[in-house]
Amino acid sequence: FYANLLCTTLLLVALLGIVSLAHAFTQYRHHQATSTHPPDHPDTLAKAAAIRRNALFVGVYLLTFAYPTVSIKVVELFGCHNVEGTHYLRADYSLECYTSEWTAMAVYASMFLVTYVVGFPLFIGATLWSYRHALRKPC
Repeated sequence: FYANLLCTTLLLVALLGIVSLAHAFTQYRHHQATSTHPPDHPDTLAKAAAIRRNALFVGVYLLTFAYPTVSIKVVELFGCHNVEGTHYLRADYSLECYTSEWTAMAVYASMFLVTYVVGFPLFIGATLWSYRHALRKPC
């Protein structure tokens, strides 16, 4: 279970890192291609904004579709069941809860719980709230 939790969460982080690197590389290539234009040229600014928008779209898309899998895996770590005085992990009854190994994983999972499981929906909600007037405009 612990290895699966680590793979699930670290894969998400690695994919986000790849998106960030692709964005940085694309920005760099764009900067190299437009080095003859002034930095405030409208075409240069529009292309840079489009690159940024695309990277943000891919990142949010990835975070949105990974959310159910990653959040369930993170929350499962905190589901312990008492069996004759010993607490076992409901997701894997071969693992005992409240041991040093479980505590280390709980600290790790807590970071994901706060930043991703709780923080990501709050970020999306706050973003939608900030655009609420634009979203309500009739077409």
